Amino acid sequence: MSKSLSLLFSLAAVALFVCTGAALSYREAGLALLFFLASFVMIGLGFYVKRRSSK
Repeated sequence: MSKSLSLLFSLAAVALFVCTGAALSYREAGLALLFFLASFVMIGLGFYVKRRSSK
Protein backbone atom coordinates (compact mmCIF):
# COMPACT_ATOMS: atom_id res chain seq x y z
CA MET A 1 0.00 0.00 0.00
CA SER A 2 1.34 3.43 -0.83
CA LYS A 3 2.08 5.94 1.88
CA SER A 4 -0.52 8.37 0.60
CA LEU A 5 -3.22 5.71 0.69
CA SER A 6 -2.33 4.64 4.22
CA LEU A 7 -2.32 8.31 5.27
CA LEU A 8 -5.79 8.68 3.76
CA PHE A 9 -7.13 5.70 5.70
CA SER A 10 -5.57 6.83 8.97
CA LEU A 11 -6.81 10.42 8.65
CA ALA A 12 -10.29 9.21 7.74
CA ALA A 13 -10.40 6.92 10.78
CA VAL A 14 -9.20 9.71 13.08
CA ALA A 15 -11.77 12.11 11.60
CA LEU A 16 -14.52 9.56 12.22
CA PHE A 17 -13.38 9.13 15.84
CA VAL A 18 -13.43 12.92 16.27
CA CYS A 19 -16.95 12.98 14.84
CA THR A 20 -17.90 10.25 17.32
CA GLY A 21 -16.65 12.41 20.17
CA ALA A 22 -18.49 15.45 18.86
CA ALA A 23 -21.72 13.48 18.55
CA LEU A 24 -21.32 12.23 22.11
CA SER A 25 -20.75 15.76 23.38
CA TYR A 26 -24.02 16.83 21.74
CA ARG A 27 -25.71 13.74 23.26
CA GLU A 28 -26.59 12.27 19.87
CA ALA A 29 -26.27 8.57 20.65
CA GLY A 30 -27.50 7.35 17.28
CA LEU A 31 -25.10 9.55 15.37
CA ALA A 32 -22.25 8.58 17.69
CA LEU A 33 -22.97 4.91 17.07
CA LEU A 34 -23.05 5.50 13.32
CA PHE A 35 -19.67 7.26 13.34
CA PHE A 36 -18.22 4.61 15.65
CA LEU A 37 -19.26 1.80 13.34
CA ALA A 38 -18.07 3.75 10.29
CA SER A 39 -14.65 4.17 11.89
CA PHE A 40 -14.33 0.42 12.38
CA VAL A 41 -15.39 -0.16 8.79
CA MET A 42 -12.73 2.31 7.65
CA ILE A 43 -10.04 0.60 9.73
CA GLY A 44 -11.12 -2.81 8.46
CA LEU A 45 -11.11 -1.55 4.89
CA GLY A 46 -7.58 -0.24 5.39
CA PHE A 47 -6.41 -3.64 6.62
CA TYR A 48 -8.16 -5.32 3.69
CA VAL A 49 -6.52 -3.05 1.12
CA LYS A 50 -3.13 -3.51 2.77
CA ARG A 51 -3.45 -7.29 2.70
CA ARG A 52 -4.62 -7.32 -0.93
CA SER A 53 -1.80 -5.02 -2.07
CA SER A 54 0.92 -7.08 -0.40
CA LYS A 55 0.05 -10.25 -2.33
